[in-house]
Amino acid sequence: MCNVNMYEAKTNLSKYVDMIESGEQKEIFLCRRGKKIAKIVPVSEELTKKRLGAAIGILPSLPVGFDDPKLDEEIANDFNL
Repeated sequence: MCNVNMYEAKTNLSKYVDMIESGEQKEIFLCRRGKKIAKIVPVSEELTKKRLGAAIGILPSLPVGFDDPKLDEEIANDFNL
């Protein structure tokens, strides 16, 4: 854990990002007047991956399929296309 004041963070941001990227630090807290206000952490791969079909069975299904030509016409009319 590393605490850094705002001026130091602005001056050496790339240094702190490198520390996170290399794994040298797991998190860096940005402080203002000694109070923690933000945290720099590495981006987790799990956060960037999307799970398709995660809500199957939870959300109601649409009354028409996405490949229905009527739906294309409705969308075109809604957007004045």
